[in-house]
Amino acid sequence: MRRGPRRRAVVLIGALVVLVGGGAALYLGPLGPGTGGRGTGDPGPPTSTGSSTTPTTTPGSSSTTVPTPTSAIGLAGSFSVKEVSFTFVDTSRFADVGGHDVPRSLPTLVRYPSGPATTQATTQSSTPAAVTTGTGSHPANYPLVVFAPGYLQCRSAYAPLLQYWASAGYVVAAVQFPLTSCHEPTGATENDIVNQPGDVSFVITQLLAASSSGQGPLAHLIDPDRVAVAGHSDGADTVAAVAANGCCADPRVRATVVLAGAELASMGGAYFASPTQPMLFVQGTADTVNVPSDSLTLYNQDTTGIRDYLQLDGATHFYPYEGGDPPEPTVAAVTLDFLNLYVMGQASAGTSMQHAGNVPGVASLVGGGVEPPVVSTAAG
Repeated sequence: MRRGPRRRAVVLIGALVVLVGGGAALYLGPLGPGTGGRGTGDPGPPTSTGSSTTPTTTPGSSSTTVPTPTSAIGLAGSFSVKEVSFTFVDTSRFADVGGHDVPRSLPTLVRYPSGPATTQATTQSSTPAAVTTGTGSHPANYPLVVFAPGYLQCRSAYAPLLQYWASAGYVVAAVQFPLTSCHEPTGATENDIVNQPGDVSFVITQLLAASSSGQGPLAHLIDPDRVAVAGHSDGADTVAAVAANGCCADPRVRATVVLAGAELASMGGAYFASPTQPMLFVQGTADTVNVPSDSLTLYNQDTTGIRDYLQLDGATHFYPYEGGDPPEPTVAAVTLDFLNLYVMGQASAGTSMQHAGNVPGVASLVGGGVEPPVVSTAAG
């Protein structure tokens, strides 16, 4: 059982209906830059509707190779960040809302790089090259990270972490699930988590379509070959299934970040039955919600691909990922290095990742099946 709600927010409604390829696309227009701050709630719609797309290619092999770097992404603070909100509605799948089956509505807040930052940060040690020129109204095609929040957690709680990734040149999309978000404290149910991997894949499809359409704030912004997923708690369980469960593995995903996650038998498929792309598991030793053995089970069973495990000494379930207090800066640095290495192909990020992830008394980073050191489980 995950912990209770953090904050509520108002979702704005209003729409222009456009017909596209057998479905209706409701576009409310960009709502403008959001505050992105913690505790400010989540902004509301553009809206897009359609049917989910089932990937037809096969997952990567165990001989996963680091892709060739093509863009200059990787240094936190290098890019200014803007925000736009969409609501994607999957008319082929349903949620039980108040006893009624309704199409699955997925409000999604997208942070995206909008140009060079005024002052470049120096907290991340990976060395990016120059950004390649793209087409359309944006200067380049950037990698995509789709983020899945935990049970009854607001997307805004993760703003510092997601902003950090976006400021390094990633398009970061935080999904609000129909029945597990902070907006559903009375009607929420964890039983719906089995539908969330499909939600994540649907959002990936819609964002890639928005980019390839050549119109709107995401025009030509996203590189369809550089997609990652990340999540916390129930959201981590969700993306672990997207990465590694036969029920719902999405072969478009190049790397996965699992923050305090677990395997769920209710997903129905087998985990790690096929080769997986690189996965990073992050876990606090004092977490009593998703306990360390949950993450270790995932890590130890992932023998078909590249795997890393970041242990946070004395850390509990929420604060390493929400807000900016320690050890969140360690989580931010290591996860960005991981994305730089396996999504962007920046070889130097491997060294940076080892440096950021091994901090005495704070964190230990291991990989390839090596067990993390035994430390006290007392909360720090």
